Amino acid sequence: MANKENIKIDGYNNLLDKGVELMLKAQVIIDDPGMLPPPYRYVYVSLVVEYYKWKDDIWQFLKLKNKVEASFFKEIDNIPTIEQLEKHNQLDDIDFTPAFAEMILEEVKKKLERIREIARQNSTKKELSNKEFWITKSKNGEYFFDGNYVDIKSKDANYVIIFDVVFSLTPKGGKILYKEILNECKKRKLKIKKNAILRALTGDSANFFRYVKDVLQSPSNGIELFRAKQDGKYLEFNNKK
Repeated sequence: MANKENIKIDGYNNLLDKGVELMLKAQVIIDDPGMLPPPYRYVYVSLVVEYYKWKDDIWQFLKLKNKVEASFFKEIDNIPTIEQLEKHNQLDDIDFTPAFAEMILEEVKKKLERIREIARQNSTKKELSNKEFWITKSKNGEYFFDGNYVDIKSKDANYVIIFDVVFSLTPKGGKILYKEILNECKKRKLKIKKNAILRALTGDSANFFRYVKDVLQSPSNGIELFRAKQDGKYLEFNNKK
């Protein structure tokens, strides 16, 4: 029997697959409207019906998990329902053109991105909870702090690259030479000096902790995750709990 976690993942995947299918159908109309079979109006009507069925499936799936997130998919968007058009006798008047399919395509893209984000944040929190380390990293490259997903918005920022370099060099924590960090940064085409490492990860104004709010700078008894050693050669990464 499939466990609950697998069922949840399958649920997200099914919604994503259906959304991609809708995108492809809309894109076909946009790319070559002359290929639509007559009466072409019903191709658009069918697309609208499928779109709202998909939205309702998303709502039904999410409402038991997170009503706030689910409510996003109940909001009125730019696509009129068939019922609305029939109620106001507008079904024969609406201009079913590739531009209408483009509206549907854009709405589907927005919702697909939102579903991916929700799935990403809820994917493996329990599996990644770690009793030994504060910071862990999943196989798909996402960070977790004390088992909770870390939302890193600017992944190309220097302070994020420096953080990722340090973690990749010593994921369990410990002392690491600045020279090693600088060499690895250089491999990633980030040319910096030692002071940039300190500004990114240490001190009261460390950029990483200023902008990545999900990670505590001093998670336990005032011990900072990153400390500059007095010898001036090493950075200390206190990742063990």
